[in-house]
Amino acid sequence: FNTTICMGFCYSRDSNMRDIFGPRFLIQRGCTYDEVEYRSAILPGCPLESNPVFTYPVALSCHCGACKTDSDE
Repeated sequence: FNTTICMGFCYSRDSNMRDIFGPRFLIQRGCTYDEVEYRSAILPGCPLESNPVFTYPVALSCHCGACKTDSDE
């Protein structure tokens, strides 16, 4: 499967420097999904008693922001 993910597109900072630059330096942003669409495909060769449908996310757009731990991985 070819899919699009959001990863590695945001500038981040090293929080070890917080004593020099203050607490605002602790802001860590990650690239996460702004819009996502789920697509499905049927996997060939699955046993008859299993569900051959595989659902996967496709990023439609990304943004830099704080990680939302309730929905981001």
